Amino acid sequence: SMLIISGVLDKSVKEKPKTEIQRDYMQMLLGFIVIVMIMIGYLRVLVFLAVLGIFLLSVIYRSDIGLSRFLRSLGRRKVMFDTGALYIAIGTILSIGFIKNIDFLFFTLFALFFSDSLATIVGLNRKKIGHKSLAGSAAFFVSLSLVGFYLIGDLGLIFAMILALIERFSPIDDNLTIPAGSIFLYYGAIILM
Repeated sequence: SMLIISGVLDKSVKEKPKTEIQRDYMQMLLGFIVIVMIMIGYLRVLVFLAVLGIFLLSVIYRSDIGLSRFLRSLGRRKVMFDTGALYIAIGTILSIGFIKNIDFLFFTLFALFFSDSLATIVGLNRKKIGHKSLAGSAAFFVSLSLVGFYLIGDLGLIFAMILALIERFSPIDDNLTIPAGSIFLYYGAIILM
């Protein structure tokens, strides 16, 4: 459990750029699958698969079959592989459970799966201020603001900026804080509208 906690809090572990990029491409692919499943109406199946996926990843990761070596190659040093998958699954399940507007749900999932990955890919070899680069934060904001404006209008621009700041300055894993921030913004918008 300390290993999991250290994975949430320790952002100082340096990764090989190739490993980080491969992990982000896998995250984007998973996001595409999640969004397509929601679009074609398999929301309940998706939640079941997310829970099942957490369990299977945990079992496969700890086994000695060929797939486990691939999964371990995507993992961060000193952090269990399934913690990242666990945080994305938790963030996805929370988003699906709390956000009732489909456009806002797609906005949130885009932030979690695509903008966050794009921020890492763009900012990987750039100068860091703290643990993040300005280029990565800009990539997060620009990609999410385009999608946000299309899906939810002018508020999409404001919410994209807020989520970019959450992603940049989050003291814990942003796969948890991006969905939590988005859920907060969703209910805040409902209350204020």
